[in-house]
Amino acid sequence: DASGKDAPGLRFSENGNLYPGDLLLTVSGGQLQPVLTLSAEDYLLGVLPYEMSESFPLEALKAQAVCARTYVLSHVDPSRSYDVVDTTNDQVFKGIDPSLTRCAEAVRSTAGVVVTWKGKLAVCYFAASNGGQTELISHAWPGAADMGCYVIKDDPYDAENPQSLIRSHTVPK
Repeated sequence: DASGKDAPGLRFSENGNLYPGDLLLTVSGGQLQPVLTLSAEDYLLGVLPYEMSESFPLEALKAQAVCARTYVLSHVDPSRSYDVVDTTNDQVFKGIDPSLTRCAEAVRSTAGVVVTWKGKLAVCYFAASNGGQTELISHAWPGAADMGCYVIKDDPYDAENPQSLIRSHTVPK
């Protein structure tokens, strides 16, 4: 179990999160480039709790685990030195915190499950807030392929999220 106290990997402090896998340090363009190689399932243990709250319903966590797994596997590119970054440019990865057991349960209970569309890995986009309405991929990223499985739809739950700020401003004609 990669999340255990004595599991192999990197810790940046004595009780810090575990970064399992193999670390390769190279210099690229005069800058140090660290690349951590780990299994998709271990990666998701360090992604899910930082993309959703541990307190969310287990089924929501499972759905997020499936989407996050699909996302990372669809970005595997053997021609590059790394596949994804650890920020919101891809998915937030902060290592494994063994105290976040509900997120770990969601990852483990959906192990290997992905979303497909027409026989290929689907493009799974997700965000903490959508402003109260979902959007088409082609509207957000002009020129992106429209998979046909995304729709514009009101989201009444976004306004209930205490992290979503509702602001209004009147613009005169």
